[in-house]
Amino acid sequence: MKMLKKVVLDVDSYMFPRFDTLRWVPMRYRKILPLSMMKRHQCIVIGAAQGKLTVAITDSVDLSIIELLQRLTKRTIFPVLIAPERMRQLIRHIEYCEQRKKRVMRLYYQPRLQIRAWVVMVAMLLGREDKG
Repeated sequence: MKMLKKVVLDVDSYMFPRFDTLRWVPMRYRKILPLSMMKRHQCIVIGAAQGKLTVAITDSVDLSIIELLQRLTKRTIFPVLIAPERMRQLIRHIEYCEQRKKRVMRLYYQPRLQIRAWVVMVAMLLGREDKG
């Protein structure tokens, strides 16, 4: 049984190169695929060159994700295999960064909206006083 697993792993790594040193995903590639798709299909775009996208995947058996990505992005997909745990870490990090960005945006825009509401209220009150 162990020999069979080793043979299957060797065949898998022959089909797609492994990328075990991947530690982070560049910002410019994080927005190519929606986070929900990355989580559902366990895939992340990690590079691009000459109309091709390099996509990290965890499953070399299910090739339908490659076809789906080619249809969605209208680009050729170059798949590389990474360990499932590494994929979970990368997706968690991307998810954390998106949540942090939303919090920062909310903190940035909320006071401006409140100030704008106050300005409108004061203008309305001053307008009423001028008419009276």
